[in-house]
Amino acid sequence: MEIKTGYLTKTELAQAKSDHEKTHFKSSLNCFRDHNGFRPGEIHAFVAPKGGGKSTLSRTILADLLYSEKRTLLYLSEEQRSAYMRELNTNFRQIYGNDEARIEEILSRLVVVSELDSKIETAEAWLKNIKFIIEEECIDLFVFDNFTTSFLGELFVSQQSKILRDLKKLVTKQEIPVLIFLHTSKGKGAGLFSGDDVRGSATAVNLGSYNYILFYFRHIQEAYLWIEKARYHRKANGQIYKLDFDSRAGIFMDSSVTNLTELKNAAQRNT
Repeated sequence: MEIKTGYLTKTELAQAKSDHEKTHFKSSLNCFRDHNGFRPGEIHAFVAPKGGGKSTLSRTILADLLYSEKRTLLYLSEEQRSAYMRELNTNFRQIYGNDEARIEEILSRLVVVSELDSKIETAEAWLKNIKFIIEEECIDLFVFDNFTTSFLGELFVSQQSKILRDLKKLVTKQEIPVLIFLHTSKGKGAGLFSGDDVRGSATAVNLGSYNYILFYFRHIQEAYLWIEKARYHRKANGQIYKLDFDSRAGIFMDSSVTNLTELKNAAQRNT
């Protein structure tokens, strides 16, 4: 265990301030720009009920990352690689037409592993493989869609907690962000809920420096993102955004600041 005092030299303090203000991963959505993008070494936990827009949001984030030339590892637990990537490939072909070289260049930055195409392993072997891929493929960011429906989510809660803590240590050491999508517990999702309503282990939201609650009100076709916790950025902490969905692209194209009253009104209109 490394022991140090709380004193930072002027150089260390300047570096800490610079890291805090630096945008590591650019985004077209101001709900992420308000905390300068995803933070290296941190857990970003996204919580939503089944059918709550998690896949749409993850595809939105991936499209942003691919444009910013970041290498991303995507781990899928619910879909096969071809099924998940169908929309993104279609979108890029609509943009670039017959320029297959450009499309391949962009989408080759994304490394995809599907649990449905792989042999189920132990948690320890899974983490070892994730570490290998991160190092071998020079990964800048890891997206896990989603933890709850993976074989890890079927482990005892204490085992889930351990693998999540080990994953946090790994991404801290590798200095990359990890984005983890999780389900709410059963019975939650018809109205408003919080990170405390996550299914299984709450370690991801407890360790998460940035926790996001995604609300998709199907009857009125409206989506909202509540940043329940932004540990290092006051501007984003507790902020609520309305997400604008583009049905043609199949992703969220913009977000605008709203408030709790509007969120509650939307939940009531959805009933």
